[in-house]
Amino acid sequence: MKTAILTIVLFCIMIFPHELGHFLAAKKMGVQVNEFAFGMGPTIWKKQRGETLHSIRLFPIGGFCAMEGEDEDSDNPRAFGRKKPWQRIVILAAGSFMNLVCALVISWVLVGMMGFTTTTIGEVAADSPAICRQVLRQGTRSCVSMRQRSRRGMMSARQSRQLRASRCRLRCSPMGGA
Repeated sequence: MKTAILTIVLFCIMIFPHELGHFLAAKKMGVQVNEFAFGMGPTIWKKQRGETLHSIRLFPIGGFCAMEGEDEDSDNPRAFGRKKPWQRIVILAAGSFMNLVCALVISWVLVGMMGFTTTTIGEVAADSPAICRQVLRQGTRSCVSMRQRSRRGMMSARQSRQLRASRCRLRCSPMGGA
């Protein structure tokens, strides 16, 4: 059930901007738009604004932008079929362009909310084994000598436990700690 609801929401997010792109481009190019509808099926809400009937339909699984002369020949000088080819291309491509803009906006919002991962290490936890390696790269030798003494058995049991417990944290300080 959750998937079905998310699918409907996704259709709504994709279809409305798509049809709005056709509508806005048609209006900009001077094409008469007879109806701008969101959804399919019986009309739930409608309002006439100028020459365009705006409507919301029962099933949110589609939508349309009905332009004058889109499907048949029309004598109306503002008909879709009477516009120049480049104007018709702009009107038809506007829907896909709006989908692209919508995808970019959604991506920016998601990245802004959730962030993104990088391959850069921001910091090393103080109690991690990586801290010793990090300090070693900075030139400290005290940790190396502690580990070498530990491997050779030249370290007391107490020192060995301390080394394991602290994971070289104290002994790998940049000052060469005790």
